[in-house]
Amino acid sequence: MAAAMVGAPPAGQLVLDPGEELFVRYSFRGGAAAAQWHARLVLAWIHDITYVIMTPDNDIYIEDYAVDADFAGVRVRDRAAPLPPDVNGQPLHDFGNFPNDLVMRGIYRQAAFDAAQERVRLGLAPVAAVAPVAAAGAAPPPPPPAGLLPLPPPVAAGAVVAGGGAPPLPPPVAPPPAVPAGGGAAIGAGLAAGGVGLPVALGVAGGGDVRTLAVKYDSEGKRHREFREAVLLMSEDDFPDYPVRGPRTLLWCLRFILENGPTPNAWHGKWRSECKLQNTDPGVELHEVSLRVIHHWISYDHCNLGNLASAELLIRQVQMVEEKHKDKIGGGRPGDLSDERHLFGGSEMRVNLCISPALTAYVAAELQKESAILKERRKAREERNLLKPDKNEREKK
Repeated sequence: MAAAMVGAPPAGQLVLDPGEELFVRYSFRGGAAAAQWHARLVLAWIHDITYVIMTPDNDIYIEDYAVDADFAGVRVRDRAAPLPPDVNGQPLHDFGNFPNDLVMRGIYRQAAFDAAQERVRLGLAPVAAVAPVAAAGAAPPPPPPAGLLPLPPPVAAGAVVAGGGAPPLPPPVAPPPAVPAGGGAAIGAGLAAGGVGLPVALGVAGGGDVRTLAVKYDSEGKRHREFREAVLLMSEDDFPDYPVRGPRTLLWCLRFILENGPTPNAWHGKWRSECKLQNTDPGVELHEVSLRVIHHWISYDHCNLGNLASAELLIRQVQMVEEKHKDKIGGGRPGDLSDERHLFGGSEMRVNLCISPALTAYVAAELQKESAILKERRKAREERNLLKPDKNEREKK
């Protein structure tokens, strides 16, 4: 278990080390899910019994095991011993293959950094590094320089970690950077002020950049984040100098695609099929390429698109194309119930298109203003013409 640490719990309180595993069972799930246990890998300790953890689905977030109302049971795993009696024989969502050693090393380091940021956000003192327990005979890591909060140093390749199940950290490729004690205060304050939340725990990247999400890897070590997961993590922050006029529609459109697609590429295929369009029809290629760019921005580049003005402009192009072809879908057919669905079903639109109602209202208001201006100009022009003397009258004079 962890040694004494600055700001650590009182002596004798259990603290799990990085690399140990837990089984948890949630109390708020009903039916068969209520009996299922879920494995959790401890990545970093924050305070009390709150940890940065990883799930078998490679999701990473903060979980507080002191919230009794949320958990029907929490068990510490010991791979050298049989499963706990109340876990053995029950449905278990367990780890299969962990990501490779290099990816796990990055995951441990990022978790330590985010745990340090969360402690700064909570006003807690920094803690000393806690690394997976090294194999017998392995030399302990040197103490950190005074005033620095190091990230957990790696142990020897193949070392046995506490719990025995999680992969060890590989040898370092380069010395890991250190974070000055208290150096995350500005970052933490910036994140809190922007309403973004925690870095990796909630999916937003560390460093205070609200335009990005934390990079996530699949089991093969490739950059990948599921579209659904990314959309649920995205935020929309206010910027006084935001350059795009009108309502911000990006998040509305992404949630629409999630519900109806459920991915950008799938939505393009569904929209084109329902409109009975060919690849050569006007705007179809623009629609496809725009949604493909959005897909890669999310799944590979890990962008928080809600805060990208360029993404707002691109999704406006998608909506413009769908507006252009909207008459080809959902209206005028015998037995069509689009009006009834709109009026009685709570739908925001008569047809199922990725066009934000806020943008539609904004464009209508702008066109109304423009029409009013043109009308006033026309009236002024007519009044000027009335004031001019008639041609015949001028000739008489």
